[in-house]
Amino acid sequence: METFHLLHTSYIPNAGIGHLFLKGLEAVKHRSDGVDMQTMSILTCAEIMMALQHSVKQAADYYSPVMSRMKLYLDQLVGETFRSEDFAGHMGLSFKQLNRIFKQHTAITIYQYVLNRKLDIAKMMLQDTEMPVGDIAAHLGYDDPQYFSNLFKQKAGMSPTLYRQRAKGMI
Repeated sequence: METFHLLHTSYIPNAGIGHLFLKGLEAVKHRSDGVDMQTMSILTCAEIMMALQHSVKQAADYYSPVMSRMKLYLDQLVGETFRSEDFAGHMGLSFKQLNRIFKQHTAITIYQYVLNRKLDIAKMMLQDTEMPVGDIAAHLGYDDPQYFSNLFKQKAGMSPTLYRQRAKGMI
């Protein structure tokens, strides 16, 4: 990971490399062209790392250094309550400046980004776990489960409980 400068990269969205993982699985299943399985696996892993490195480099070329730091910080913040003054202090700029930079790059505000990430995670947790809605709210940094439920309903168009039931085919 260090060789490909990916050691401190925790999230690479839409890298488009699923086919490389399938290629690696196929290499493990079948020995082809006289190349042993270990060599084929190593080559496929290197190919995956190069593709990830390319994706990260493209994102870095697109985003300013400040924007890259903001996204990294915000992506690690999902389970906590967002406080704009803490964020601004960590980044060394005013929140207004940070929000302007963020909106220039993404067309949404920092708050919208944090909210969207939390709602995406809430949807996954509702689909994939049996955790009570209150526990999901707490896990995402919301002290008041009712506030979380109302916010979820406002943004998703249905209550968390109804979302879970529909996602699991109960309704």
